[in-house]
Amino acid sequence: MRGSLALILVGLLAGCNGDAPGEWAAIVYPDAGDRSQYSTTYRFQSLAMCRRAAGESIAASPEPAKADYRCGYQCAPDPAAPGHPVCRSMQK
Repeated sequence: MRGSLALILVGLLAGCNGDAPGEWAAIVYPDAGDRSQYSTTYRFQSLAMCRRAAGESIAASPEPAKADYRCGYQCAPDPAAPGHPVCRSMQK
């Protein structure tokens, strides 16, 4: 009994990610026609969370109709272009 309880506990803890950082980043462009201006928010745990956050950011922007976004997977700042993320893949 004690062994099976320990196995259940380990299984439950393995499924919990609490505040673990995610692998998705929201890249929001206030003006879709000018991709040189953007803001990046890292650490979303899922594509859905990234999309939701990007949508909220766009809704709060001065001109939401002009804005656009992309969600990047496994992004990191580009050492050759400070502030610009390089991502393994991008999705909308």
